[in-house]
Amino acid sequence: MKRHPTYAEWEATTRRKRRVAPVRSLAPVVGGAAYPATGTPPWARSQLAGAWLLRLQDTGSLAWRTADVPADIGGRSNEDTDVVVLFRLGFGNGSPVPQQTGAFRLSVNGRPILSFTAVKDRRRWRGHGGELLFSPDLARAAFRPGEGLALDQQACHEAWAAEGSALLRIRRDLVTPGQPVELRIEAAPPVPSATWVRVGIQAFDYEAMACDDALDVLLAPAFPPQVGDRLVLFGDLHNHTGESALPGVSCGRGTRRQALAYARDIAGLDFCCLSEHDWQLADGEWEALQDLNDEWDTPGSFVTIHGYEWTSSSYGHRNVYFPERGGPFVRSADHRSVPDFEQYLAEANARGDDERTPRVLWDSLDRWGGPAITIPHHSSAAMFPLSLEQFFHEGYDRVAEIYSTWGDSLHHHTDRNVHAQRVEDLELARFVDDYPIGFIASSDSHDGHPGNAQGHDHRPHLFHHHGSGQVGVHAAEFTRQAIFDAVHDRRCFALTGGSMVLDVSLNGHPMGANVPADALRQAPVLSVSVDSGAPCREIEVFDGRRLVHVEAARGPGPARFEWEDTAFRGEGTYFVRVTREDGEVAWSSPIRVREASA
Repeated sequence: MKRHPTYAEWEATTRRKRRVAPVRSLAPVVGGAAYPATGTPPWARSQLAGAWLLRLQDTGSLAWRTADVPADIGGRSNEDTDVVVLFRLGFGNGSPVPQQTGAFRLSVNGRPILSFTAVKDRRRWRGHGGELLFSPDLARAAFRPGEGLALDQQACHEAWAAEGSALLRIRRDLVTPGQPVELRIEAAPPVPSATWVRVGIQAFDYEAMACDDALDVLLAPAFPPQVGDRLVLFGDLHNHTGESALPGVSCGRGTRRQALAYARDIAGLDFCCLSEHDWQLADGEWEALQDLNDEWDTPGSFVTIHGYEWTSSSYGHRNVYFPERGGPFVRSADHRSVPDFEQYLAEANARGDDERTPRVLWDSLDRWGGPAITIPHHSSAAMFPLSLEQFFHEGYDRVAEIYSTWGDSLHHHTDRNVHAQRVEDLELARFVDDYPIGFIASSDSHDGHPGNAQGHDHRPHLFHHHGSGQVGVHAAEFTRQAIFDAVHDRRCFALTGGSMVLDVSLNGHPMGANVPADALRQAPVLSVSVDSGAPCREIEVFDGRRLVHVEAARGPGPARFEWEDTAFRGEGTYFVRVTREDGEVAWSSPIRVREASA
């Protein structure tokens, strides 16, 4: 039988090879409104000595101390040595119904170093003086929306929960050699939510062995995943804030700077767009929004996209995006700045049939002459229905937003549609055979939390049981132009939540391609590669509205397979839907095969 290293052996090897000093976590000093457990929660690993839970709505905190930092860490030979604390960490939604999102703040010796949020899969957060890596090895979700899981004496009514190993890397100058480190977690700030974080103390010998691979991940430079020679980047292109220069106008919460900080530092997005409504922007405010985007844009780290939402109550909503600043700001109704929002609504309703159609938007973009994308979204939502049969522009309507906090616009009868009322005849699955359009998802956040959004008291229809929606792109580089090009070329995919990496090709043609049938030298063969980041339930292949193949779950690791359309008759519209065990979903952009080039 293989002998696992003792803690002392593992610590010595780790310090020598990785130039970091592991430090044991000791029993927490729990205060405030935290919920201490008695004994070991049975759902967690049996090696746990105990676990302590803090909800996002609590005003208290979780605090605990480590063992003493090695006294020789300050020596000349250890100048580059940081401290790494290993402990068990868990997250969950402590209610069968969706909850508001937010963040938890982590402090080291009284100094806040980073903020994080509740997640289901592996995530890495960076801050000022430290990094936190969460690697779950247990994850559960209720089978149906509204059901709850009873996991242990702390987690009794859970919509979902995840437990795993946490690694906290602390910069050496923040600790004192020979002294313990005090760690503290608190809600930042508390919000009315049952979402929770849980800290567990575990036998260190086991934890060291379990965290060895994760420690390599934490210490390695963070690079985006790759598909071939392209980077896989994740973002949220549809977000609103509570900021406006028009008096009385408020469509969301928080400032634009707060939303961008949340997207970058807490949600961990690679790119983001604050797509404020056209009626939310006063004359001249479009320029100020572009200034803010340019200030926050950091190629290779965090990219901001220029865009806004064109919001027609008669013809549906489309988000407008540009690869660089200078694109025209086109309103969906012919109005000027007004003293207050109520007056604007009264004037807009009085105009009625004077409202502009999408052709006015597209004509304005044509006159400008630069590159732009218009993306229809929540097309089947009864509040703002949108029909591609009525208005569609192949040059600008390159993709559609098929999922957000509004739910699933692609397929009507799913558990992803539980709140907003929908028009079944407008589900996008009815149009994918006739319109060359790719798929993205984004949150349509109004709570100030891009990439991790839910509704709030003024937007109850935006609560959701799954993630709030993100878009993944296969980009040539980590820049605004490359991300725009990937969406324009439909080399993108939609996902509800998590960070699934999805790649689909057909006879060598990439995701989103239009393929002439005469270019195929054999029957279409779909090649699928999925790294779901968590256990996968199934992978489904669609040809338009028809489900044509189901691939059984392959476990938590990457899945790769090929499927041949042996019934091919000259045309097809192929895309893939991936469903994880926790209910999160990803869709690839369709690959279209037609008799003539589309």
